[in-house]
Amino acid sequence: MAERIPHALVESDVELGGEKYPCAVLPDETRVLTARGFLDAIGRKYKSRSHEVRSRSNYPVFIAAKNLKTYVSKELEDGLTSIKFRAMTGELNQPFSAN
Repeated sequence: MAERIPHALVESDVELGGEKYPCAVLPDETRVLTARGFLDAIGRKYKSRSHEVRSRSNYPVFIAAKNLKTYVSKELEDGLTSIKFRAMTGELNQPFSAN
């Protein structure tokens, strides 16, 4: 059975700290920041290859280092769950939850 990937209903920018970052709302009302927008927000350079956004542990690369593991609470880990969606343009994204 093929994986069902939701399409964004709305795409816009959210203002955080005086900067604007791309975000989307999915059909189940989940709000997400695109990987590019989130990495820009924390000052990391975005690279389009998906393996550079998510590590083998399925954690985003900015938090996947072994020395950070003790600081990742269950609540944070649950929020790092991979979500996929298609932008209104059809582009596949692996965003970070904005909830």
